[in-house]
Amino acid sequence: MSDNVKQLLKLLLGAGLVLVDSGKRDKAASRMRDQADDLRERVEDWRESARDKYDTAVDRLERAADAIHGRENWAAKAGTFLLGVGVGVGVGILVAPASGQEIRDNIAEGAERLRDRVSEQAAGIRSRVSEQASNIRDRVSERASNIKDRVRDTVKSETSPTGADTSSERVPRPA
Repeated sequence: MSDNVKQLLKLLLGAGLVLVDSGKRDKAASRMRDQADDLRERVEDWRESARDKYDTAVDRLERAADAIHGRENWAAKAGTFLLGVGVGVGVGILVAPASGQEIRDNIAEGAERLRDRVSEQAAGIRSRVSEQASNIRDRVSERASNIKDRVRDTVKSETSPTGADTSSERVPRPA
């Protein structure tokens, strides 16, 4: 006999003995139940892990969509950022290797630069607003003039003898 056939016979004989002997049969069934329970637990762990990762991905996508559509609360984040900047500047001043006078001079220069930038931006905004107001004023004036001309033409055509109204009876207009 070949080795493969001998191995197959041993396997079948062993399986037959397990099924015949009730103690071994119960032990094998118990082992199978334990393995099935372990497998169920692993599958449940995988399911929970997948569910957690899915929920995390959905939350991230929702936050990204809110940010894209402008629904995210940026004020709180900006406030936190500015608070951090303030704390950083305070700690930097306290542990800076420069003297107090140098630090005050640096702060004064920084404040002056900031004031100059704000002034420049305000002047730019002022000039743009003034220009837009002038454009709006010109357009309104032009439209008012056009309306006045149309009203004048309409009144002339109604009151002139060669106007469109050639009927013998005129209806009085309320004043």
